[in-house]
Amino acid sequence: MVAAHLVVFGGNGFLGRRICQQALKSGFQVTALSRSGLAPRSQRRGDERWVQQVNWRSADVFEPESYKQHLQTATHVVHSLGILLEKESYKSILANPLSKLMGSNSNPLLYPRKDTTENPGFTYERMNKQSAVILAEAFAKTLQNTRHRLPMPPTFSYISADRWSPLVPAGYIDSKRAAETLLTKFENSFRPIFMRPGFMFDETTKYSLNLRTCLADISSTLNCANKLILRERFNALNKSIRPVVSTQRVASCLMEKIYDPKFNGVVTLTEMTS
Repeated sequence: MVAAHLVVFGGNGFLGRRICQQALKSGFQVTALSRSGLAPRSQRRGDERWVQQVNWRSADVFEPESYKQHLQTATHVVHSLGILLEKESYKSILANPLSKLMGSNSNPLLYPRKDTTENPGFTYERMNKQSAVILAEAFAKTLQNTRHRLPMPPTFSYISADRWSPLVPAGYIDSKRAAETLLTKFENSFRPIFMRPGFMFDETTKYSLNLRTCLADISSTLNCANKLILRERFNALNKSIRPVVSTQRVASCLMEKIYDPKFNGVVTLTEMTS
């Protein structure tokens, strides 16, 4: 019997790194795949120890041959790729100090500065849906040829999203739901798990002065006001004002579902924040 091996595509990303960290705590052997193959650049105090235990490797999700060898020993796969906006610059905007954004008179997420080097393949269809289906097909094919006994039923976890938000285009959530529908068709090969977090923050950078933490604080305040003052009486507000959740909590909840041999399907934001 092989050891439980978790492969995380996008393992050096904002959420992916916390999935890797939590997987190690849960006893998994962890391989993190990304285009660069490098460990996260912005490591926080205490990260060095677990980062050294992860197998960081380079791979292209659209080229299964580049990660075929890693899937051959994988018992679980996590797709933690995807984009919030069809502009590559938005990730740096979220991480930028607020001082750099104060001069803007428009939403820096919906209307970022134009970049003439934008990648034409950086679309919801390709990054949120096609990449997941390609990875799932490769994993399912590998499992069909697996002769060794697995320590537990294999899973394919997809980082989806809670629901539509006025801050992002509708194409974002549409691509996530379309991917979920297609991945469900692989349930004879593995247990599909769909994580639907809302806006996420990292507990180690909770007090940093950047756009992400600022938006998380505002969203959290609005959600509390909606619950305690308005008593969630207005359906329109309930749909647009949602709880925030930490990447650590999402990762922890994911490990619980992977370890539950009977679970497959959607993990809601409500479940993650309850």
